[in-house]
Amino acid sequence: AMRPAVLDDMSNEEIGARTPEYRYAELRPTLRDWVYHGDVTNEDPVAIGIPPERAEELIARLWKTPHYWLLTAGHFAGWKQKKPTVFELPELPAEITSGYEFDLETLALTPTTLSRSNGKIQVTVNHGFSAILLPKPTCPPLIEFDGPHSKPLRRGETRMLKLKAMAPWRPEALRKADALTVTLPGLKISKTKLNLPGKVEVTVPEDAYSGFYYFGASSESSMPLWRVLRVE
Repeated sequence: AMRPAVLDDMSNEEIGARTPEYRYAELRPTLRDWVYHGDVTNEDPVAIGIPPERAEELIARLWKTPHYWLLTAGHFAGWKQKKPTVFELPELPAEITSGYEFDLETLALTPTTLSRSNGKIQVTVNHGFSAILLPKPTCPPLIEFDGPHSKPLRRGETRMLKLKAMAPWRPEALRKADALTVTLPGLKISKTKLNLPGKVEVTVPEDAYSGFYYFGASSESSMPLWRVLRVE
């Protein structure tokens, strides 16, 4: 790909200082159908209302999987924009009526705008770079995670993690959700089976090593969750 013109007068240090660290790897277990079986559309989505000289900075891909489509879109380097960017999609099944946006810097999940008007399909991207889940009615629930996203844990500390299932596109699935199996190798957790919504306590042993620990939650009825916790 050609180097966008915006980089011509910037040093590598300046580029690096503005470019956030993505956490998309933590979404791979949740979006594993996309990772292993995703089929990209023939045409890419296009940012609209953007000056021509900036068009090359805003990029997108649209992916198909059996139970959801996924839009990956935003600034090519993840730089935050002054206002949300609207992308026009080349196609989208009529049964998909909503979108849920993962900010790939923080993994925060929020609904976003999906509109259909005059034959045009548009989705709003609110962050520097995002993965937007576009669920079909058959898409399993997501597990929402409220925990220490960025603040590190310390030896001897106990912290509460809150989890819940969400599936506005399929509310009946929440009534049938299975209990989660919870894992966190290397740290102590208060329970390994959890009904949703629920809480689990994480305790860092006094002799724990500094570094990264991997929290997992899965069930037969939900999309799995995987998050990295840091101990310092």
